[in-house]
Amino acid sequence: MISIELVGNVATILTIVSFLTGSTICRNIYRSGSTKDFTSLPFLMGTACSYLWLRYGFLLDDSTMIFINTIGLILQSFYLLWFYLFTTHKNRINRKLFLLAIFLTATHFHIRWSTSPDQLIGSLAALSSLFFCASPLPLVFESFRNKCTENLPFLLILSSFLVSFMWFIYGYLIDNAFVQIPNGLASIIAGVQLSLFLFFPSKRNLE
Repeated sequence: MISIELVGNVATILTIVSFLTGSTICRNIYRSGSTKDFTSLPFLMGTACSYLWLRYGFLLDDSTMIFINTIGLILQSFYLLWFYLFTTHKNRINRKLFLLAIFLTATHFHIRWSTSPDQLIGSLAALSSLFFCASPLPLVFESFRNKCTENLPFLLILSSFLVSFMWFIYGYLIDNAFVQIPNGLASIIAGVQLSLFLFFPSKRNLE
């Protein structure tokens, strides 16, 4: 039988590696000097996702989930700050940050006041995982238009696939549908996104 601790450790390592792939996007933003060819969605969703799973981990008293999502929240917040420093559309991202702050504040007070917040927070965390995995979709549509995968974050998508699959197994082993179902669906979404690299070239054909 597969050990829950072993799967949890593998999922933790892969998740940390996945979090670090955001640094490649930050590096590309720094090199280009702007966020013109990038979207803030992965960082916005990553911040929300890490926060929700962190709170859910505290509700379950699951040390694995608490540890990894504490790291995730710190890194995703840093990436979001980096994006903000380089974007020329401050008003646009300010609106998104304001909505994110309202959402996270409402979640905090719901957990504090509710007698049984597990169901709602688990559902929100599950949905956030799906949205986070699907956050490159605007770039996917752009890839179809340009017939290339130049702007698709390959490492981010690949890591999302591996991480989602391992957390799906972890959710199965601990018999938790909120962990199992969204990560199963997220691995499918990421797998579909990865398939684009088989059909489209990495560079746009300008001829």
